[in-house]
Amino acid sequence: MIAISMNTIHLLQKQIKEYDKAIEKMLKTIPQTLTSIKGIGNVYAAGIIAEIGDINRFPSQASVAKYAGLVWTQHQSSDFEAEDKRMIQGGNHHLKYYLCEAANALPESWSG
Repeated sequence: MIAISMNTIHLLQKQIKEYDKAIEKMLKTIPQTLTSIKGIGNVYAAGIIAEIGDINRFPSQASVAKYAGLVWTQHQSSDFEAEDKRMIQGGNHHLKYYLCEAANALPESWSG
């Protein structure tokens, strides 16, 4: 059983390498600068590009964040604004995943 499991792991690792090469090859045909950002490799860049599509359809960075679901609810009334805010539930979950994973991949010492 262990030998079969090890063979399966090696096969899956080989397939991952092949997919990574295919993603890298496809990404070279698309003009983009995402991979120049720390934490964003070929896979995350390809996922972000696939989910956003044409960036020109968004008028601002805020609208991209809203599309990804990376905005917080607002609870306010007149002069009162609640301190406890939660991230909205909606948005493109795949894009949110890629952006959050890329942010989590940043080194702790990175300051911008």
